Amino acid sequence: MKLSIQLVTWNGAAYIPYLFDSLRKQNFFDWKLSILDNASQDNTVERIKHELSSVSIPFEFIENKVNEGFAGGHNRLFKKNCSEYVLLLNQDMYLGPDCLQRMLAYLETHAEISAVSPRLMRWDFRLLENADSKAGIDQELLKRSFTDQIDALGLKIFRSRRVVEQYTRQNWSEIRHMFVGNNVLVFGLSGAFPLYRCSDLKESLYANGSLFDESYHAYKEDVDLAYRLLSAGKSSLVLLDIFAYHDRSGAGPREMEDMEAAKNKRLQSEWVRYHSYKNHLMTLYKNEYGFNFLLDFFWILWYELKKFFWLLIFDRKVLKGFSEIFRERGALQEKRKYIKAKRRLSWRNLRPWWL
Repeated sequence: MKLSIQLVTWNGAAYIPYLFDSLRKQNFFDWKLSILDNASQDNTVERIKHELSSVSIPFEFIENKVNEGFAGGHNRLFKKNCSEYVLLLNQDMYLGPDCLQRMLAYLETHAEISAVSPRLMRWDFRLLENADSKAGIDQELLKRSFTDQIDALGLKIFRSRRVVEQYTRQNWSEIRHMFVGNNVLVFGLSGAFPLYRCSDLKESLYANGSLFDESYHAYKEDVDLAYRLLSAGKSSLVLLDIFAYHDRSGAGPREMEDMEAAKNKRLQSEWVRYHSYKNHLMTLYKNEYGFNFLLDFFWILWYELKKFFWLLIFDRKVLKGFSEIFRERGALQEKRKYIKAKRRLSWRNLRPWWL
């Protein structure tokens, strides 16, 4: 098999019939599906087993007794993977029918590219939440749930080291003219649906062979991996003429202003806010180039101070993440050393991404 697809699930029962519906509609089937469920408390496992009973592709299904997190789940699956390419698939996705075939074909013919993602569009799953998928999927209602709004066109990094999903919540029909051609190079790819060349990915693994840092549990793993791939000299690309739909639970704001970001944070769960903040700081420490940090110190400091004092006043529980960072300080130092040793680009090569 050229392609391995990794799916880590947790309490995603409502999505499973739709995800498998999109997988069945693919025009390419030379792939293996590896699924790990992270001790779901709903009927996710039952729905997965029902869907797997009627698929014709090779598959593996692991039922965890404990929740290993997004990072732990994907690490476990990745260490069993031996394909040329690996796709990380979120449970809350609906794929376009030629998605897999065209993404793989691009990597097959462009050896200089290490990772690709389709144009991710927002999926208004609220329209489907009350639908009875057991009676069959209402295809007309499904079509109405697909929006013209962008979910992400890769990751964008600012001089402050803030990282956001690029063009999120903007209408694709209104900004399509901004792009020349069908591809765009990006700082990194959203973790919802990236396809990687395994030979390149293995050059950016941690010392223990892990793809992600398991101390993250969930959120910002894609940013950490984007830094590591880029510093190792690897390129990531969004394929604009290929699409998939995503119902994002931790979406960022459409506008870049501080007030919009603060309002958006209030919409996220405390669990998301906690891990997102903690993991952002750990990512920054592990991956930042010393000279770039000095050059951009005031931009980084101002951004972090604004966040810290906002959290101190309105959301103190999130600041408990500092105690976890302190406990992990030794491991973080070792990871930073390892990442630095594997760098292939200088500090100058990274600066164009935020200037």
